[in-house]
Amino acid sequence: MPLLLAVHVEGLEIPTTIKTSLGHLLGVKYTEPYTKKTVYEFRKIPYAIPPVGKSRFTNPWFYGRWLGTLTATKFGPSCYQDIEMSTAFLSNTNISENCLHLNIYVPNNISRRNDYSVMVWIHGGKFDKGQGMTFRGGMLASIGDVIVVTVNYRLGIFGFLSTGDSAARGNYGFKDQQIALLWIRRYIKSFGGNPKSITVFGHSAGAMSIALHALMTKGLFRRMILQSGFATSPLSLSTSVPKYTKKVAKLVRCWNNDNNLVVDCLRNITSKDLQSAYRDVISKIDHPTLSPPFGPVIDGKRITDNPSNLLRNSTNFNSIDLLIGNVVNEGSTYVELLNKYQKSYNFNISNGIPKRILCNHIAPLLAKDIYSNNQELSQAICNRYGNGSDLQEQTSNQLDFYGDVMFNIQTKRALTSHSEGNSSSKTFQYMFAQHTDLTQTKILPSWVKGPVHGSDIYFVSPFLELMSLSDDNKKVVEAVMKYWTNFAKYGDVNGDDLAPWPEYDPTHQKYLQIDVNMTSRSKFYESRVDFWLEEVPNLPKLEVTVENLSSSYSACTVLVFSFSLVLLFSL
Repeated sequence: MPLLLAVHVEGLEIPTTIKTSLGHLLGVKYTEPYTKKTVYEFRKIPYAIPPVGKSRFTNPWFYGRWLGTLTATKFGPSCYQDIEMSTAFLSNTNISENCLHLNIYVPNNISRRNDYSVMVWIHGGKFDKGQGMTFRGGMLASIGDVIVVTVNYRLGIFGFLSTGDSAARGNYGFKDQQIALLWIRRYIKSFGGNPKSITVFGHSAGAMSIALHALMTKGLFRRMILQSGFATSPLSLSTSVPKYTKKVAKLVRCWNNDNNLVVDCLRNITSKDLQSAYRDVISKIDHPTLSPPFGPVIDGKRITDNPSNLLRNSTNFNSIDLLIGNVVNEGSTYVELLNKYQKSYNFNISNGIPKRILCNHIAPLLAKDIYSNNQELSQAICNRYGNGSDLQEQTSNQLDFYGDVMFNIQTKRALTSHSEGNSSSKTFQYMFAQHTDLTQTKILPSWVKGPVHGSDIYFVSPFLELMSLSDDNKKVVEAVMKYWTNFAKYGDVNGDDLAPWPEYDPTHQKYLQIDVNMTSRSKFYESRVDFWLEEVPNLPKLEVTVENLSSSYSACTVLVFSFSLVLLFSL
């Protein structure tokens, strides 16, 4: 049980010192504006030794105890990233390689016995941007009476560089997440948390990361909430990291036939110069890519197989309670994919996306990158998603295509695997349909409609936007927070003051449509799911292409997408 040592009034935040098993910790307490309840907040707590100097591109190690009193009253920097591209999403634009910190939000009474359920947020951002502190967990902690923890992990080239061999296996950011979860399980008692009741939740790349952890590591957490992301998505693993690592090494004059010498040289390049080279290499990719340039890879150690195989053989995944869902317009991310290719593809994205972009470029690219014979698959995709009587309809259909391939079909796969013959854990699905005019939607073309990728985050952590939300949106915020925290505490989303949410099963396939009406529905996007269920598997045999891949790890990771398409429901 934590020991409260000192409290001093200073403005709206009151400095508060507690004694933990790692040493004394100075945080703050304050009155949460929405609930008017007390929240304790501890910021910039180091969970791993700073990965700087010779520790760059190495596995993380626990930070351990500290001397004296650790000041945890201010947030730490974001992990190193391209800050110019991230400012629209970051509340803190300070960046550093010394970034492996976490933030802890505790409701009510920190001296209470160790029975608070714990919710750990893993942020998204395509594995190359984002920060833990953007998710302000005070309101969620206060409404749900849970502890909320947010985590930083290494990003981009700093977190996912790989040479494809033992010189630099990669996955450092992924391993950061794992060490953070181990830290939380080991030390959360000092904050009143129950290490046996940990729920990990995240969005997009964060959700994909959580799913990968669930497929391979037992005992890290009891429940998971996956918002717009699953491990079998093409976005979850990178297929060409060694190739891009080589390009960066050449750019900073570190290239050598000996990968160990390459990595040693890269450790001596300044953070700024390395990030600049990374940015330069990424900017010169001359065609859309279906997987992140730098992200998790199959390294033979931490990630041992493609997620489709792991899913088929994993017993741990089915033992963890699952809440998973999507927003109505996941395909809004298609805009970001195509944005830089408007000139080469000769179109103006502000007006919409003509059918030829899908049929002449994206569908053939998708098929070519994965299959040696791409005609059948490419044509089937064009026929299904390329129709439309005008530019608006053609654009909408293409967004559906990208949202289905990257997100919706992967959710369906997770649901099928988790719910079939599984009596040991619970499965819940949602579709987020509540519209709100938020900052993220304002950077998209005016023709993008409906809740877009990432809109649901604002309803779990509404940041400073809460005061500008309508009454309907505020009701949805509170309901979503109660559903999420009920799930974290009990493994069941339902509560007395909430609309009933049926558990998902393979027969009825019920889900909750989250909007102001909160209605139960079944079989989401049925006709589009049927395309991938029935038509794609019955196409002439499509062979996986592994030519021109730069490493054995890449050859393995490219199989992810093929399994996602052809073996999508052969579980």
